[in-house]
This record gives sequence, structure tokens and C-alpha cells, in this order.
Amino acid sequence: MVRAVIFDMDGVLVETEEYYFNRRMAFLKEKSIEPLSKKMEDYIGLDNKSIWDRLLGDVPLREDLYEEYVSFRENNPTEFQVLLRKDVPDVFERLTESGVRIAIASSSERPDIERMLNQCSLHKYIDCYLSGEDCRKTKPDPEVYLKTLNELALPKEECVVVEDSTVGIQAAKGAGLFVFAMDPGTHSMDQSGADRRINSLSEIFEHLEA
Repeated sequence: MVRAVIFDMDGVLVETEEYYFNRRMAFLKEKSIEPLSKKMEDYIGLDNKSIWDRLLGDVPLREDLYEEYVSFRENNPTEFQVLLRKDVPDVFERLTESGVRIAIASSSERPDIERMLNQCSLHKYIDCYLSGEDCRKTKPDPEVYLKTLNELALPKEECVVVEDSTVGIQAAKGAGLFVFAMDPGTHSMDQSGADRRINSLSEIFEHLEA
């Protein structure tokens, strides 16, 4: 019996991946800096440190550049309510009515998760959420999922995960969890490690009710 669903945030609940990528590229272009990779899928599912490692490597003044990017990001904030998948409120309501608990396990920073929950009025549905800042190791390490299981105080057999990224799927499988992979849409992603691929969040109910 499934007693909890653990959701990744970016690319699963909110379609932010392309927005984040374009915002980083715009910042680097403004600074006349060429990124190490211009492939969006190279950054999906990673925490900020890993993203900047892939963007710039060990360029001089990298820390200063990141501080400048933080200001750039604040001047170009994410409108989570616009990027929220349309079926999220209905799916969360249905899970809650069924007595299924909801958690978020994301590589994003905690303030971003909180902003998303506040902007989209989803706080009332969430049992717990963990961010990249709450873990020593980032995805594909399973730490964030193992900690979420501990927060929920549930065995892995009673929880399922919804992910989109290759590293996220690896992390969830590393924790021994059943994983749904959300269709990545316009960008390519290796989701072969997932147990089942879905095109919409509502498809998880076919498994929960089986």
C-alpha cells in the first residue's frame, strides 16, 4: 500500500528547467562568458554548486560571478504560479483526500521551494520537504530520499517517487524506491532507470489504485 508520494520540484511540479537555463545563459552572455556546455539537459537535477561547476569550471573570480548572478536572479525572479503544472492542485487534493502523504525532495535551495509553495498555495498539502541545502551529497546520491523517508517515518515499500532527471531517478532508485519518470517534453533525458514513465501527474493514480 502506498502511503506517501515524494515529488521532485523542478521539471515535475513546476516547469522551470528551461526558464532557469535561459536565465543563466542570459547572465553569462551579459558578462561575455562562454559556458562549458550549452545543453540544457547537462544541468537538470543538479544543485547550484554542481551547476556552476558545469557552467564555468574553475574560472577566475567564480565566487564573485556567482554573487553577481544572485543579484541578477533576484531582479529576474521565477514566477512559479505561471510555471506550475496545471494538474498539481487537483492531484495534491486527491492524494490528501485519499490519506496519502505528500513530500518534496529537491536539489533546489530551500528558499526557492518555500517561494514555490507560497506562490502556488500548496503549503497545506505538504508533509515535509528537503532541499539540496539539507544534504551533504547531491543527486544522484540517494541522501535526499533517505532523509525524506526518515522524515516521513515510512518504509520505502510504502512510498513512490515522481522524478524527471537522470540523476534524480538514480538517487531515488539508490534509496530503493519505485520511480515514476515525468515526460521531459521538449528536451531529451535518459529515464531508462525509472520503473514507469508518465505524461501527466494524474497517471500515478493508476498505480496507487492497482
